[in-house]
Amino acid sequence: MDDVFKKLRNNKALNYSDRDSYALDLYASSPWYLPNLEVEQTVAQTTPRDEIHSLGGEMETYINKLESCNLCKDDYFNGSRSIVHQLSKLDSKSITVMFVGDGPRKSSEGDIKKDKCFVGAEATLLYKIIKAMKLSPSEHVTCLLTKCFIDSDSSEVQKELAANCLNHLLHEIALLSPKFVITLGAFATNTLLGTKERLSNIHGKFYPKTVPKIDGGDEHSFTVVPLFHPSFLLINPDMKRNAWTDLQKVMKSLGKN
Repeated sequence: MDDVFKKLRNNKALNYSDRDSYALDLYASSPWYLPNLEVEQTVAQTTPRDEIHSLGGEMETYINKLESCNLCKDDYFNGSRSIVHQLSKLDSKSITVMFVGDGPRKSSEGDIKKDKCFVGAEATLLYKIIKAMKLSPSEHVTCLLTKCFIDSDSSEVQKELAANCLNHLLHEIALLSPKFVITLGAFATNTLLGTKERLSNIHGKFYPKTVPKIDGGDEHSFTVVPLFHPSFLLINPDMKRNAWTDLQKVMKSLGKN
């Protein structure tokens, strides 16, 4: 399974055109299959930063800090950093669920969408899941552990980027105060939990965590729930029902079932 995750992170399991066509045969067998479901357009549109009213200046300050980050070596990025996030699209602080992927991937056109954390068939499947969980656009957010795209097979380089980006993710959790953080894949899960577990052993379990609040005072408590990455589910459709069972535990806690 670890080999599968490694291949998925490096985009070697399937190219996106293959995934898009292959996925059509998989969705019908999924417990969250929704006919003719359109991806939430509010997710795909960019909201001007001056419209981030309810988040206040804190989010604006953080976005500026994130986009000017230079913690990692320049030679990792061939002279061009592609920092990916969707935080500029938020217009609410009523976030209950944060989905966290491992890192940016290239689109079917071979480029990096700086305002989309997930692309292609992965994005379509994830948003079907979000719809099936009855989460409105104002109740969820998608984020990434590693913020910059890097075309490298080196696990050490990937770990270095993740270590540098972890504080960014914790800052986002502190700002948005989600009740649940659903980590997609083993890499994001183990980095956030500080563990070295196989996802097959821990998926669907609840792990309580805390992070200091931005405005001081008590810490914010949240629950990490590991889940299989959409890429993994696309090529392993027999695991979709397990994933849906895991998600129903979160829905029950939120009163969504």
